[in-house]
Amino acid sequence: MWGPLLFAIGMTAAGLHLWRLAWRYLGLRRAMRGWPRVPAQILGYRTRRGARSSRVDVKVRYQYNGRALEVWSTSPTRSAYGKGDVQAERQVAARFPRGTSHQVFVNPTTPEEAFLQLPEPVALAMLVGGGVLLVAFAMASVSPTLFRFDQEAVTLAFMVIVGVVLAAIAVFAAIALWRLPRP
Repeated sequence: MWGPLLFAIGMTAAGLHLWRLAWRYLGLRRAMRGWPRVPAQILGYRTRRGARSSRVDVKVRYQYNGRALEVWSTSPTRSAYGKGDVQAERQVAARFPRGTSHQVFVNPTTPEEAFLQLPEPVALAMLVGGGVLLVAFAMASVSPTLFRFDQEAVTLAFMVIVGVVLAAIAVFAAIALWRLPRP
């Protein structure tokens, strides 16, 4: 009895953590809509390689409150604009060509922080969907023994939840792929 209960507590905590991150990104997205938007020129790109992945950032130049600023713009979710493969910098360059002008969201409290886009809805969907799956795993593991539910009903409910979450993630992934610039 303690094994499934401890597993359920851990999975629920992990799911709640993912929901907390999604809530934070949703709040950032809401706040960014009120931030000033100024034109910025794309200056270049840098690829930072870590132990497990690489990230592409975009260097931008813009004017804010009479100050000329040059900063490295990352994604608001800190995942960078391109990740993981050798095509990432080309994809970012196709999306934000060097020398072109794009609107940036400037953080009014920290003008040295600017973002080219709002937090990605795909990242938000993945966080919410992952949280739902983890909590569903937790409930599926503990509910038959703790609450004396019928095992078949729990299995069916779990499969329906997994199907709905995976379908929602697939829709958001398809939208993200559809919006990706073509080379």
